[in-house]
Amino acid sequence: MDRTNLVTEVKGQIDTWLSAKESRSVTALARAAGVSESCVRRLCNDDRSPLPDNMLKILMAVSQKSSIEDLKTHFESSNGIQRFLLHNYSFLEKATYIDSCTPLLEKEKSIDEYLPFVVYLMSANRTRIHKNEITRLLGLMGEMALDSLVSDGFLKIEADGIITALVTDVRPSKELIRKHLPDLTKMFFKLDHDFNGFALMSESVSKKGYGLAMDVYEKFLADMGEVIQNNPGEVPLIVSGFMDTLTIEPYFRKEQN
Repeated sequence: MDRTNLVTEVKGQIDTWLSAKESRSVTALARAAGVSESCVRRLCNDDRSPLPDNMLKILMAVSQKSSIEDLKTHFESSNGIQRFLLHNYSFLEKATYIDSCTPLLEKEKSIDEYLPFVVYLMSANRTRIHKNEITRLLGLMGEMALDSLVSDGFLKIEADGIITALVTDVRPSKELIRKHLPDLTKMFFKLDHDFNGFALMSESVSKKGYGLAMDVYEKFLADMGEVIQNNPGEVPLIVSGFMDTLTIEPYFRKEQN
């Protein structure tokens, strides 16, 4: 990873942050980031890159973003910062199909409730769906959700009743996925046939083991995205799941080899 380019970009972000208000200073930035003042000064004056977690705190302070996903979006045009986030805070250290999708951001409010969310999922895949199928599965409430998505510019109903998605290749936030995943599982995970997948694993691993498990999980996501992209067809597939710790602590960052 090119640390020179990273430091140059971060210093530019710091300069922008400092110049936004006269009251701002290196001391104020260090306090906002929760790092030492010397850490920020070494970065600004000596071009010395801090430890990854301290660099992350500085980026969060100057951007006022609190998640990795929001940072990736905020610094979308900064190649050095993007590579830093990918290298230190992504499991496989490479982009996946999911990374190429567009975050919904403020548009997400249109699918915040479950029925609009599932209607959008059913309508936004490659299999063209008729509005009658929405009514058959979800009833009058499904029709109302469909109408709201049309009004919000997410979907369009053609003259023959076929639904066309106007917003495609999107990536819902973690918060929205967590909110709707239980209901998606109840509705679409079928208990009466053997041609679907399920698993539940709960065990203790080392930090290194957790990092390796992250690698496996993201490789699964990358491989699944590649399969979906390279094999278009008529089956409306849904893939879901999560991996995390059975604690209230955030996930451990992968140990460096």
